[in-house]
Amino acid sequence: MRKRINGFTKFMSRLDGKPELFSEVDTSHFTIPEGLVVRKVRRLIDDLENSGNTRYLASAFSWSSSPQGFEYWYDIEEHNTTINDEGMRYLYWLLE
Repeated sequence: MRKRINGFTKFMSRLDGKPELFSEVDTSHFTIPEGLVVRKVRRLIDDLENSGNTRYLASAFSWSSSPQGFEYWYDIEEHNTTINDEGMRYLYWLLE
């Protein structure tokens, strides 16, 4: 897996007047998961922010190849837990 270093999303957020999100989360261990589908991640973020819906989570990327692991995303998908700051920052990072 390769790492991504790109500040485009951060830059665009500043242009749009949005605050920098989750700046306290360490992203140095983030890696790009297998099967990443960027448009599904984008829809997932929109749904999570607007309604808490996780319908695109299962098809956005391979959970087991993410830094958080399968169990983390499975519990969110099954509504056993809610996504934390690191999880949301990871999704935003995937868009960068």
